[in-house]
Amino acid sequence: MTPEQSMTREIAGKEFVFLLLVVFTFVILGSVLSLGLAPLLGIEDLPTALANISAKTPQKTLKGIQLILGLNQLFTFLLPGLVFAIFYYKFERKIRWKPPTPKGEQAQNSPLVPIAIGRGERIFSNKKNWKERILLHRLPSGESLAWGFTLLMLTFIAMQLVYWLNKQIPLPESLRAAEDSSQALIEAMMQLDSPLALPTNLLIMALLPAVGEELIFRGLLQRILVRFTADVHVGIWISATLFSLMHWQFEGFFVRQLLGALFGYMLYWSGSLWLPIIVHFVFNGLQIVAQYMYFRGTIDVDIDQNLEMTTSNLLMGAVALVLTLILCNYVHRKRKPERLEYERAMGENL
Repeated sequence: MTPEQSMTREIAGKEFVFLLLVVFTFVILGSVLSLGLAPLLGIEDLPTALANISAKTPQKTLKGIQLILGLNQLFTFLLPGLVFAIFYYKFERKIRWKPPTPKGEQAQNSPLVPIAIGRGERIFSNKKNWKERILLHRLPSGESLAWGFTLLMLTFIAMQLVYWLNKQIPLPESLRAAEDSSQALIEAMMQLDSPLALPTNLLIMALLPAVGEELIFRGLLQRILVRFTADVHVGIWISATLFSLMHWQFEGFFVRQLLGALFGYMLYWSGSLWLPIIVHFVFNGLQIVAQYMYFRGTIDVDIDQNLEMTTSNLLMGAVALVLTLILCNYVHRKRKPERLEYERAMGENL
């Protein structure tokens, strides 16, 4: 391992520790705020209300829980991600042990620019701002949006097969109960009797998760892991695995892992964090709208219920999965300039 690789790994490890501290702090703050706010919203015992939530839960309680869900999304992902990205990357000064360096020596072709030189050490400062660091500084191109949404449509079909295969894996009853509890929460939110029920659910259950989760898992964590491992693919898949574990829904573990990896590769191939954010939002939003329409009686198909895996469904899922892999391979080869730019943005050790 070269000195540059060692330095990049050390910096990435430091960023990981600070990110965990920031996220943990905001999760605690969000939990305290939720518990304090619950009685004001008519919810005397929040944990019990969440554990027993159903379509029969009173509307006032459902509205209170909806607000608390929004606060949890803000304090678990969006706020800690923004605080870390803005303040850590803006004010950091990296000090690493280096052999004594003659005054005036400048690093050549390096993203780390020496700003001061002392005895046996250098202090480095990265000139990029926080938006550039996490690739949030530009919108995706029209071409990126085109193949991104094509992948989304194919993936939506292919994931039905993956989900069915995932459900064939025996799980302890406690893990299945966690999946059922999450589904009961979503179904209860669909029962809200308000003209703003759908847009509010889209905000809290689609938009906030898309922005916050992509900021944390692709913008920050994937960046850290790619730099730490010096391997883009390893970084993407570790981040995708942690993304799936975070949901604590193991009947769909491989579905979320594959989706996380797809979002990671979208960032890699486009050089813009906005692409996985947009696709993630649309993916979530389609499911929210479909469930809302189902519980309102507009459609008679519940996309979250077990699909009967007939021969035709099995074939359709398999074809969609193959087409997804073919398109991914095509985009990977075609987007070589963007891939090289992403690798340079992660550090010169790649």
